[in-house]
Amino acid sequence: MRFLRPLLAAALLLPASISAQSPASQQQLQEEVRAQVQRLIKATNYEVMETMDMYVRSPRISSVNDERIVRGWNDLYQAMRETAASPGSFFIRLGEIDVTPMGTNHALAVAPMTMDYRTECGPAQQPGSMTLALERTPDGWKILHEHYSTGVDQEAVARMAAQANAGGSAGGLLRLLLMGLSGDYLGAVGQLLDQYGSSCE
Repeated sequence: MRFLRPLLAAALLLPASISAQSPASQQQLQEEVRAQVQRLIKATNYEVMETMDMYVRSPRISSVNDERIVRGWNDLYQAMRETAASPGSFFIRLGEIDVTPMGTNHALAVAPMTMDYRTECGPAQQPGSMTLALERTPDGWKILHEHYSTGVDQEAVARMAAQANAGGSAGGLLRLLLMGLSGDYLGAVGQLLDQYGSSCE
């Protein structure tokens, strides 16, 4: 039984470290994390590559966009370069950010989000949600893991599908929708708007 004692001691220390935080320190942690999440979304809206400085620069990080999983800072950087939409082509709005402290150096942030697009046919929206696991570092809070889940604006897709079908471009639309289902939502929706967004008849 002696080999169990270190494990039991470690298990008891985690909740103790969380409960040892004063309400004031927990509130400060939550405010810091919320501010960092807001900075992340602001950078995503205007210059997405600038967000890479907000991630832990380590192979430990992971990013999940629906079913697509990317592991490691270098692979995430490359994935962003390949799929980043042009600035101004979309705008993310966040709902209330719930922050749960996980000790003094880690936190979980969860928020609903809406991605807005402007087209000549009118506005389009994509609802979704985000979950971030953040780690406190000497340079501030950094993202250790992220998970984005997205839905589809059914009316916008139906409108684009009708326009594409009328123009004999249904095959191209299907290909782009499959891109979206594979996780490249920014790329797919951006191309949808480029190809079909200006035909509103």
